[in-house]
Amino acid sequence: MLTLKEFEVITRSGIDRRQTNFIFTFDGGPDENPRYQEVIWVAIHHFLRYDFDSLFIAINTPGRSAFNRIEKKMAPLSKELTGLILPHDHYGSHLNERSITIDADLEKKNFKFAGVTLAEI
Repeated sequence: MLTLKEFEVITRSGIDRRQTNFIFTFDGGPDENPRYQEVIWVAIHHFLRYDFDSLFIAINTPGRSAFNRIEKKMAPLSKELTGLILPHDHYGSHLNERSITIDADLEKKNFKFAGVTLAEI
């Protein structure tokens, strides 16, 4: 889960300036472990690109997903989505042979179809 918080820094002289903080929270699973170089690179990329004042990475113990609020809410949805296949080209392919988008309108139409399908579930 990614969250972006802005708050004011309080000093003796009053409000000093706005400070932007970026907080990564992970469940510590193998797919998003903050010890992996790719995760570190993404965190550094966000820190530099958006000029954050601070960056925090917090994790839960692996296997403790039951305590993750988001995963707890997603469990019933995951059960309903098991086996569902969303075609990327329902109205036709918007990609060329190198998988690069060549028709943005068709891509939006295909994406909307996937969204409607998910909403019905």
